[in-house]
Amino acid sequence: TSMAEKKERASGAIFLEEEQKKDAEAQAKAKEEKQRLLQRDPLGILGADRFDLQAADADIEHLLRRTLQEIEDEIEAELQMAGDSGVEKVNWLEAQRQSVLAVAEAKKDG
Repeated sequence: TSMAEKKERASGAIFLEEEQKKDAEAQAKAKEEKQRLLQRDPLGILGADRFDLQAADADIEHLLRRTLQEIEDEIEAELQMAGDSGVEKVNWLEAQRQSVLAVAEAKKDG
């Protein structure tokens, strides 16, 4: 094998290693995001022995406010870390926030 072939294989290995590293970072970030979403439990279903839908419906305004606050706190945290992916995350969180606000408005009007 020639020197050029060795250099080509070495650069290919470096590229592959970088891609694997990026993939591992993306998977870790996705796992972290999943954990963050799973921790959000505005209805308190996960920690309760029994879930009372009537009580949740009666307390919907408080639950919506708490969910909005959690989303806004995440937006603030992402803005402080504002990298490229942070902007995407903030946009996604803002879409969630707008959805919760729309539900709150519909509940208030209805």
